Amino acid sequence: WGKRSNFGIRLKTTTVLGYLLLRVLAKLARWRPGTYRYSEEQNLILNWLKDVDAALSISGELALEIVECARLIKGYGETYRRGLVNYHSIRENIILPSLGHRLSAEKARDAVSNARVAALSDPEGTRLDLVLTEISNLITQGSPG
Repeated sequence: WGKRSNFGIRLKTTTVLGYLLLRVLAKLARWRPGTYRYSEEQNLILNWLKDVDAALSISGELALEIVECARLIKGYGETYRRGLVNYHSIRENIILPSLGHRLSAEKARDAVSNARVAALSDPEGTRLDLVLTEISNLITQGSPG
C-alpha cells in the first residue's frame, strides 16, 4: 500500500501535535501481530530457522553463513524490498540446492558467503546476479565434491 500511494509519515516530535501523533502511532504497535507483514515475517523467520537447522547437519560453517544472511533483510521501504528479493534469490539458488546436497559443504559455504557479500555491497543487484549465475553453473556442472 505504501509503495503505491507514495505516502510517508514525517513527524516533528518537537511540537505538541507531533508528539501526540507519535504516541498514537506507538499505541498501534499492539495490533502489529495481526498484520499481514508480521505474519509474512514470522513465516520467513521459521523457514530461515529450518534452513539453519538443516545446514547444521551438513556443516556448522554453512549454518553460520545462512545465519549471516539475515543481515540482508533490514530497514523499510525499498531497502527492505531489495533485501527480501536478494535473500529469496540466495535461498532459492544456493541454500536450498546446498541443503539438497547438490554442492559440497565447503563449496556451499563459499557460495552463500560470496552471494551475501555481493548482495550487501551492490544495491543494484548486478554483482549478485553474476555470482548467482556462476554458482548456478557450478551446481549444474556436477556432483558434490
